[in-house]
Amino acid sequence: MIASGNISANQQELDEFKIVESLINMWRNDPINTVRSAVEDALYKIYKSTQHPTAYKALKRYPDYTNDQTKEKYELLFKEYTVPVNS
Repeated sequence: MIASGNISANQQELDEFKIVESLINMWRNDPINTVRSAVEDALYKIYKSTQHPTAYKALKRYPDYTNDQTKEKYELLFKEYTVPVNS
């Protein structure tokens, strides 16, 4: 269920299997828009459940903040959940 972000892994497990890094690579490079959108949603869910610092950095840097709805979604996420110390 990694593709949907519905995983029960902690940060150490995510790092060990390079799950977040693989998703970020797919998010940035896949030519299919629906795939990129699904990966973004998965990273969002992973960050929401684990506050993974790499997911945070990617989400903070990459979304289309020109879209007001997206901007608001991420502002709420980053207010609600702890920002990693190593960001």
